[in-house]
Amino acid sequence: MFKVYAMHKMQLDVERENREYAYQVQYYDKQIKDRQTMIQEVRRTRHDMKNNMIYLKELLNTDAEKARKFLDEYIGQSEATDEISKSGNLAVDALINYKNMTAREKEITIHLESQIPAELPYESTDLSIILGNLLDNAIEATEKLKVEKDIFVSLMYRKEKLLIKVRNPYTGDLKKDRAGNYISEKKDRENHGIGLKSVRKVVEKYEGVMEIHTENQIFEICVII
Repeated sequence: MFKVYAMHKMQLDVERENREYAYQVQYYDKQIKDRQTMIQEVRRTRHDMKNNMIYLKELLNTDAEKARKFLDEYIGQSEATDEISKSGNLAVDALINYKNMTAREKEITIHLESQIPAELPYESTDLSIILGNLLDNAIEATEKLKVEKDIFVSLMYRKEKLLIKVRNPYTGDLKKDRAGNYISEKKDRENHGIGLKSVRKVVEKYEGVMEIHTENQIFEICVII
């Protein structure tokens, strides 16, 4: 009876993880579509900015006073953007720039080192699941700190392999379940305790590697796919 119960529980756990993974796929796919408009708007803004700088350059050569007035008006009307990722890959840029805006609202600084091409041989949804969960976890941990609210993100593509590394400080003790999986401290664990499981599922899909290192109150996760 115990063996039957254990097998039944294992089957239920597998089914639950599959449902949770499917939910995350749908969630991040929707986020990508929602952010496409935002990214296109940012690109249009950059294009307009280039045209304005060309006009300003001409004014500097002909009418310095008019150029000064134009610059004053332009600075007053321009809004700062949170665009830190400019790889050309829509899924990566959209998600990182969106998470960066979220982080800045919490007074967190994301430091990005990115060397990836515009085209990557992975599904956009899978990239979003990995980056979205890793950044969500890093922001959740870092916002609890009073100082040194910095998250370091590295993206490298070499020899047909993508390396994603996220490093952030944390406070307190990290908790794990009996299987060794890290547990979210959010109250709604039914929906929020599945982040790293979803990441691992994507990593396994591409026969990749996921490693976690914790030392001196620094949490670092490295994914290679």
